Amino acid sequence: AHYTKQIPQKLCKEIIESSDSDFVLLGGKNEIAKSKTLESLKGVRKNFVDRLSLQASAQVVLNSEVLITGDTGMMHIAAALQKPIVSIWGSTAPSIGMYPYYGNSATNSFRIEHKELSCRPCTKIGKSTCPKGHFKCMADLSAKDIISKTNELLLRN
Repeated sequence: AHYTKQIPQKLCKEIIESSDSDFVLLGGKNEIAKSKTLESLKGVRKNFVDRLSLQASAQVVLNSEVLITGDTGMMHIAAALQKPIVSIWGSTAPSIGMYPYYGNSATNSFRIEHKELSCRPCTKIGKSTCPKGHFKCMADLSAKDIISKTNELLLRN
């Protein structure tokens, strides 16, 4: 729901185009336009954005090998289901308490974040715009790093 927690469309496109994996798109009404531009990419198998209930979306997550997600409700559902996650962090940060909680499980996950950026985290729950106007916390992340961590999780599971 919050812009500063959303993975930018350009980064989503780079991840999908640079990966050998198959992707299923999940999200709500706010992601419809983004999903329409991504659904025709080679690796996208299904676009379920704004088409499934929360329970049905959780079932898709349960059947997934790895979830690539921002700091969202789906991230927390995936952790509850003990699924491997590559979580992508923008304006929020795992260090302020919104990380995927696995309990005592040894489930693998990776956190991708711009740790060196002095202006982040700028919020615990997200904002509608970047307070600095540059959105570097997401814009400067590397699709290559995200794919590398995703592939590592796929090999482990």
